[in-house]
Amino acid sequence: MGIDCDIIAVTSMPRSTEGKRPEDDRRDAQSLLEAVTAPSSKCKAAHMPSEESEAARDLCRAYYDMVLATKRLKTRFSAIVSA
Repeated sequence: MGIDCDIIAVTSMPRSTEGKRPEDDRRDAQSLLEAVTAPSSKCKAAHMPSEESEAARDLCRAYYDMVLATKRLKTRFSAIVSA
């Protein structure tokens, strides 16, 4: 839609004793707005990976899984042969 927005990590949002009250969308939105716009805000925008970088991560994970599977098979095979 062409609208710039940041996704904020929930863990970087400050929490207070007011957070223990029942949830209220209006109150949550107000506290989020205050937390983000404060000059001393410690809220951090989360990085959203592109499809290409996510595909590269998936490929790395698949390779690592295959390496582990190969090691397990070698261990099982050597246990069977030596038995």
